[in-house]
Amino acid sequence: MSGKKINRRAMRRLDRNAMRIVAKLSVALKRPGKAVDDGAEKP
Repeated sequence: MSGKKINRRAMRRLDRNAMRIVAKLSVALKRPGKAVDDGAEKP
C-alpha cells in the first residue's frame, strides 16, 4: 500500500528534475558556451 505513495513521490521528483534538465538544455541550445561553463563549474 505504501509503495504506491513512494512511487508517486519519486515520479514527482523525477518530473521536477526532468523540467530542470529540459530548461538547462533549452538554455544550452541558445547559449552553448555559457551552458558548458556552468556544467564545468557545477558537476
